[in-house]
Amino acid sequence: MAVASVFPDFDHPEHLISRENEFRQFSQEEMDTLFALATRPALLLTKTEFREMQGAPGCWLGGLPTLPNSHDWPWVLRDGEPYYPMHHLAQIRLDSLPMGEDFELIPRQGTLFFFASTAEYQEGTPGTVSVIHVEGDVSGCAERPMPEFPPEVLDYEDVETTDPYARWPVTVRRFDSLNWEFSQNRVWQQAALDRVVPAGKALFESRVDPATASGDLRTPRYGGVVHTMFDFLGDRDRNLMRKRHIPLLRIETDEDLGFLYFHYLGIYIPPEALKARDFSQAFGWTLT
Repeated sequence: MAVASVFPDFDHPEHLISRENEFRQFSQEEMDTLFALATRPALLLTKTEFREMQGAPGCWLGGLPTLPNSHDWPWVLRDGEPYYPMHHLAQIRLDSLPMGEDFELIPRQGTLFFFASTAEYQEGTPGTVSVIHVEGDVSGCAERPMPEFPPEVLDYEDVETTDPYARWPVTVRRFDSLNWEFSQNRVWQQAALDRVVPAGKALFESRVDPATASGDLRTPRYGGVVHTMFDFLGDRDRNLMRKRHIPLLRIETDEDLGFLYFHYLGIYIPPEALKARDFSQAFGWTLT
């Protein structure tokens, strides 16, 4: 089956995805069209077996970033003033990703730094996540300490933790992501699930394939936790897919990291902003 670009340039046929056709029997051509629309190339971020092991160069979850001093640490603002610091979620060196010819708008050089407020339920509110793209080499930069939370904030905000998350290196694998909830048709959803379940089992239980991964290729630490890039998943993602927003990163609740969020936190960007390398337009969305 052909896999569509992660940046589709077509309109989604409403009659194939709407609730009005929840029980209609689609033709094989319509079923195939839905599979093509709902499948995207994506990247799986798998924690190494132990924190001390090497992953893909310059790629890790949590911890402290090697963010150059020329960039400020992102803060959540209130009335235009810094209110409390965001948490660092991930640092990803782009030339370590096995992107091949896919993901045509993603920069191939530099590093992406992901930050977010995890004290809030995210629904696209501006100023609660931050993505910074540094084009130069940051391997020689020192880790930036996380700023302290102002004491008065802790009296009013449900802050998960004031400490950085644990740093954990990751390996990176490409896979074809199928959003089984893309259409609300029950027959198609069951057919999609019949593909998703065995494919996911094979992906997560297999050893890392050197041809599609970067980093330490020993046994991955999976443990039921899924962290991805460019991966559409779930009911809310259906609407985000239709608007062609790009899922830059999705982090799941992960006790290894100390990331005890609602469930998933997704960071998205409009395709026109990505094309312009304007990562200031990234936004967060909580997926439960």
